[in-house]
Formats: sequence, C-alpha cells, structure tokens
Amino acid sequence: MEFDDEKLAPTYRLIWGIPGRSNALNIAQRLGLDPAVVAAARERLGSAEGVNHTIGNIEVLKRITEADEAAAAELEQEKARLTAEADRIRREMENAAVQQSRQALQTAIRIAKATRSQVRQAGQQAANAAEKAAADAAVKAAADAERAAFERQKAENWIPKRGEIVYVINHKTNAEVLNVRPEKQVVTVALPSLRGLPASVKLANIRRL
Repeated sequence: MEFDDEKLAPTYRLIWGIPGRSNALNIAQRLGLDPAVVAAARERLGSAEGVNHTIGNIEVLKRITEADEAAAAELEQEKARLTAEADRIRREMENAAVQQSRQALQTAIRIAKATRSQVRQAGQQAANAAEKAAADAAVKAAADAERAAFERQKAENWIPKRGEIVYVINHKTNAEVLNVRPEKQVVTVALPSLRGLPASVKLANIRRL
C-alpha cells in the first residue's frame, strides 16, 4: 500500500511487486517525538533505513514506468485512429473516382447525342461515326475505371457484408446485399427492378460504394 510521506496517510493505492516501507519513525518525528529519541532509533535500525530508501526509489521508478506505459498506450490509440482515418480518406477518394467515371460516361453519351443532332444535316453517316466514337471512348473509360476498382477490391480481398448497399454492374443499379457465398463467388442482392426479390450475382459484377 502506498503511503504519502507529506500527509502521513495512506493513499490506498496498491503497488504490485513492491514491499511497503516502514514509516513509524517519520510519523513519530512529525508528531513531535523527541528528535534525540528518533535519531537513536534510526541509528539502531541501521540498514533498515537503507532498505526504506531503496524501496522509495523503486516506487518512484515504478510510477515513472507506469506513466511511460500510459503514454505509449495513448500513442498506440492515436496511431490506430490516424490509420483508420487515412484508410477512410483513401476509400472516399477511390469511390469518388468511380463515381466520376460513371458521370463521365453519362455526360459523353449526352454529348454524343447532341453531336448527332448538330451534324445530321452534314450527313447521317458522319453523325453515326461521331456518336459511335464518342460512345466507345466513354465506354472504354468507364470500363477501365471499373476494372481498376475491381482490381483494388481483389487486392484487398474485399467481400460485401449482409445489409451493405453495393453497385451491380450488369444491372446498372444499386442494391442491398442479402447473402454472400464467398466460396462460390456469388452474392444475393435485392434488385429494385425485381421489386426487391432476391437475385444471384457474381462477385465480379459487384462494386462497393
């Protein structure tokens, strides 16, 4: 049990692995016992006083060690928090890139349709060629972005969880995950087009949002 030498009272703090010090002479001296008697008692104790001094040093070292351990634990917690925050930011950036590629596809299709209308007078064949080239480029860009997102998912061994909202490529819509069978690479989702009825989709056609 730790003892406060200044207040002459126990702190009720248990210190494991360290024997308690004898504070009888300190208390007697603070209570006004004749200094000569206290000095004589200290002289008779001899090495015992040295033991008390050693125990006091050990207690100080233990308090320093405990403070260092607490600081190290706080640093580990902060490291874990910063790691999680960095991972969240990275995921948000990746998701933003996929969303931008999908928006780019829709924009390119709208531009292609507008281009077709504008050049129709110059010849139907030229308009068709321009629309096809723009659409092909947009489709390729979207496919490249989807492929990159899929490769990141594979590299991270990502598996959707039940209840998670995902993007289903071959249905071009978001859907809720109802069940996952990793061993068969199949995910069961509730498709809005089927009024929420379950549908099995290959894991390769699932993208996280």
